[in-house]
This record gives sequence, structure tokens and C-alpha cells, in this order.
Amino acid sequence: MNKLIESLRWIWRALPGWNPSTATTNPENDEMSDGIKDYYTRLEDEEFRAENTAKSSSCANYNAFTAIFDRVIAHEGGYVDHPSDPGGATNFGITERTAREYGYAGKMEDLTLTHAKDIYYRGYWKRSGADSYHPAIGFQVFDAAVNHGIGNAIRMLQRAAGVADDGIVGPITQAAIKETDQALLIKRFAAERLDFYSKLRHFDQFGRGWTRRVAENLRHAAQDVQGQ
Repeated sequence: MNKLIESLRWIWRALPGWNPSTATTNPENDEMSDGIKDYYTRLEDEEFRAENTAKSSSCANYNAFTAIFDRVIAHEGGYVDHPSDPGGATNFGITERTAREYGYAGKMEDLTLTHAKDIYYRGYWKRSGADSYHPAIGFQVFDAAVNHGIGNAIRMLQRAAGVADDGIVGPITQAAIKETDQALLIKRFAAERLDFYSKLRHFDQFGRGWTRRVAENLRHAAQDVQGQ
């Protein structure tokens, strides 16, 4: 891939009208240069996607993650920079701080879905332990981890399961989750989320969207539990 990019750069420099002394100051050259940069970016993104696909195919639960990711991303949407959002600008629900933590250095509005998916997989799916539960529970935990943070999501799950909410998923928590009826656990978990939302100072402004998110997740739960 790098050799291909270098070849394209060589071809570009060989085109009539290219002048190294004016390439960065001439508006026409700037426009053409931006076009080539965009093309390089697309090529590099394709390389990133291919590497990511190869890595992901080795994960036994990656197909389950993909289906769940599609649900979560439907909640999050694309680039948003709401002045009242304490998290600042987000793209696909990812804050700039999180994007930087996982190695993304570009503008937030340029974050691709491919990069977002990789961040979700490494930063939320694996770290929250969502892949260790039944998919019906894993989805609920994953969505809450994205929306509230991993620690809050785990404590909500523990309260729903009736154990101490210390944020550590050990044998006691795992046993309680397995012993609790899935439908009941999900209902309690949804109640914890709604209670959490109601205490946030921005609830008056964003509460309608938040509660709709939980409502949609309960619809998913009805399908997930019924289909087990």
C-alpha cells in the first residue's frame, strides 16, 4: 500500500503545472493537492479496514458484536457538536477525548465508521465484558457502557442482579446474573438507567431522547429473550 501511495505521489509530481515552489501557496494547486490527500486518506482507510477485518475475523464473537454495534450506532448517529453537551463534539457517539485515547489524530468530523467500530470494539465491548454474557444481556451492558461509562454500566447490572455494586464483576456477580431470569434482569437494568438519567442536570433538555433509547432497547430485549 505504501509503495502504491508513493507511486501516486510520483505521478502527481510529474503532471504538467506542478511546481514545488508554489505547491503550497497557489490556490489551484492547493485544491488539487487536497484532492490527492483525500485519495491517499481513502487508500489508507481501506488498508486500515482490511487489517481490522483480518483481526476481527479471528474473534469468535465478532459477528455478535457487529449486530449489536449496528443497534448502538443507530442511537448515536453521526457528527454532533451540541453547545449544551458536556461531552463536547462527538462522532458516532465517540468523544474527542476517547478518540485520541485510541489513537485517532484527525478532526472529529472526519472520523470514519470503520475507526469508530474499532474503538467501540476495543474500548467498550471488550472492556465492559459484554462478550461474556448472553447476547441479550451483553447488548444492554454494551449500550449502557457507551452511554454512561463502563463503571456505571457494571454497577447498574450489579444492582439489577441484587448484589453489591462495587463495579467489579467477580464470581458472586457472575453467579447472580446467571441465576436471575433474563427478562427480569433486563427490566431492572432498564429501571436503573432511567433512574440514572433522571438525576442528570441536562435531563430537561436531553431526557426525551435518553428515555426513547431505553424504550428501543426494551423492544430489542423482547426479541432477544424470545429468540433464545
